[in-house]
Amino acid sequence: MIKRPVALIGLVFFMSLIAVNYISLTASIICGAILLAGGIVAVSVKRFRKRKEYAISLFSAAAAVAIFVGFTLIFVKPVQILDGLKLPVTGRIVDEIESDNGRYTYTIKTESIGYEKAPQKIKIKVNTYSKLYADIYDKISTTVEFHAMSDSSKPFNYSSGVYITGFISGGTQTEVEDDGYRPPYYYAIMLRRYMHNKIYQYLPSNEASIVSSVALNITDGISEEVKTDFRDSGIYHQLAVSGQNMGIIVQFCFLLLHKFFGKRKSALITIGPLVLFMAVTGFSPSVVRSGIMNIIYLLGLTLGRRADSLNSLAAAVIIMCLINPFNAVNVGLQLSAYATLGLILLTRPITRFFRKSYLPKSKRARRIVKMLYSSTAQTLAATLLLIPVSILQFGYISIIGILTNLLTLYISLMMLVLAASLLVISAIPFTGFIVYPGMVVVGLMTKYIIAIAHIMAKIPFATIPTTYRYIYLWLAGALILIALAFLLHRHKGVIKWTAIMTCITLACGMVSYGIIYKDVTHIGVISAGSGQMVMLTRGNKSVLIGCGGDASAVYNLKDYMRRRGIREIDTVIVPELDEYFSANAAEVMSQIDANILISPTDDSGTQPLSSLSMEGVEKIELTDYDRIDIFENVYVCCNADKNYSIVHAGDASVIIAGPGADTENSPADVLICGASFPQSVELYSGAAVIVGASARIEDKVFNRMKELGIAAYTTVDNDMIIEIRDNGNFKIRRGV
Repeated sequence: MIKRPVALIGLVFFMSLIAVNYISLTASIICGAILLAGGIVAVSVKRFRKRKEYAISLFSAAAAVAIFVGFTLIFVKPVQILDGLKLPVTGRIVDEIESDNGRYTYTIKTESIGYEKAPQKIKIKVNTYSKLYADIYDKISTTVEFHAMSDSSKPFNYSSGVYITGFISGGTQTEVEDDGYRPPYYYAIMLRRYMHNKIYQYLPSNEASIVSSVALNITDGISEEVKTDFRDSGIYHQLAVSGQNMGIIVQFCFLLLHKFFGKRKSALITIGPLVLFMAVTGFSPSVVRSGIMNIIYLLGLTLGRRADSLNSLAAAVIIMCLINPFNAVNVGLQLSAYATLGLILLTRPITRFFRKSYLPKSKRARRIVKMLYSSTAQTLAATLLLIPVSILQFGYISIIGILTNLLTLYISLMMLVLAASLLVISAIPFTGFIVYPGMVVVGLMTKYIIAIAHIMAKIPFATIPTTYRYIYLWLAGALILIALAFLLHRHKGVIKWTAIMTCITLACGMVSYGIIYKDVTHIGVISAGSGQMVMLTRGNKSVLIGCGGDASAVYNLKDYMRRRGIREIDTVIVPELDEYFSANAAEVMSQIDANILISPTDDSGTQPLSSLSMEGVEKIELTDYDRIDIFENVYVCCNADKNYSIVHAGDASVIIAGPGADTENSPADVLICGASFPQSVELYSGAAVIVGASARIEDKVFNRMKELGIAAYTTVDNDMIIEIRDNGNFKIRRGV
């Protein structure tokens, strides 16, 4: 007899949906058929029929695949017929307006689309660089250029019910009307805005952005530096409204109501504030998951029954994935679900292990040690199950996350409770004498968390990159070994041998990767928007060519370095002192460790590099067509007159071209350029072309390349990586 059939069904269903989201529709159908056949065999063969979990698992996985395929065919595929069309659209704005570096994003529920073959009532996200004077639930009529969304944006948008995006060009006639439509969610949004403004009224912007993120799920105001510190120190999840945060709010409301009502009535009434909190924080998947679990818990108290945590988690993910199977690939839900699963399954065993290891004799000391063990066990339990998610979603893992969480978690929870209480009190007139001192304490707590994150993030090797492909093979192998260990758990020593085999496979992967890629030069084309940044790495050496790009370019460069495990840059080469190659030179040199700077004399141009204070950096003047030897069998030549640089790696060559570069007499295997193509770009029809372009002009770039018969890649979706061997063989892949 299976103790928790709901838990088994839910977890297999959820994990199967995650897996099937990463393969093609045809492969999904084949997998579904195999799983269904396996389930039929499991109930037909007597040997397998005794183990009911086999049939339940196979049928659950088959059901997940069937729902995914059906949902894709019914809801996603019909919408994608709009890709590439420019059509009139009428609809209503149904979510908060997002803004980022002058780009505005509007989520619209359409009422009509000027194309009869397409679904008329769908949800779309449209971008524009011309701000529309519109607010949530206003009606809007405009013309939209539809296009399929990038792979990196699909998980979040698909989980929000958005399957296609679009662009409103400048000058497009757009009509906005406020017809007074005000659904209940509108008032939750207004309350959210009120609380957001109050937070910024009482706190400095840096601290206010953290509190607003933790309490309201609004992350817009957090600086990239703070985000990076939180990510590298392993506490990035604390910037979102987590299940733990919601649990604190629920318990606080329940205990408050319990003073006036009985236990059952208090539990039932608490569901009201819980749903309101879910609405105010935007009904994000992680919040909804926690909300469903808490509602099940509260209903259990109302009915006088105790809810099982594992079954509640499974029920929550089943409900969410039945509503929208793409919720399974939402990063927030994955982090939330796996952290909760870790807390449920591993906290007690880890705590018991700690207590068996050591307990002091003194009662007071024993109490303190038990509390420390409990906190450490909870953090470790949640962190262990987040490792696979971190590897797949972020490309690196933090090795100091457990310690950082121990130093900040309880302060963060206290900060949330105090901030939420003060926001409620602030709505009462003449309570400023209470709110202001309280917010000072909230601000100090937030400063402490920011400081700890910053200090821990600066520790050498705080993060370990996991973008190397052998890591994914190791992860797949480790999961298979763990699954076998689960099936063979009654055999003595199976857990020990599973751990040993996992370590051996990781070591084999590391050694074999080092041997295979010993003589390979990696050229990474950073997603820099309107400029150019190209990173060359070989072994432990790295060289950066170009420091151009838009406001997010430096952040993308640092993220690329983090994912590749690059601690410092040996040489920075600035081929020309123009916006395209040097717009971010000052920021790069001030934020990233570099040993050598090679650049032209800065008598003219946009970046006065000579005025920068760069202690310990060797400066070398670049003259026209200098040959710069950077690695063994790899050198760079910069041609300022013709506005390009050429990288010779073994028998292959790569041109990095500026706007309008004259590359006619310089054939190459790969051309890296911007949206302003070099002269005679049509000559590269037989070569690989990588275009660094912003999302705003991506469609125009592809259309132009299509006209020329050139197969092009762009860095809009992610960085592009060229792997070149000394014999001239190369391949191009998209970064993780």
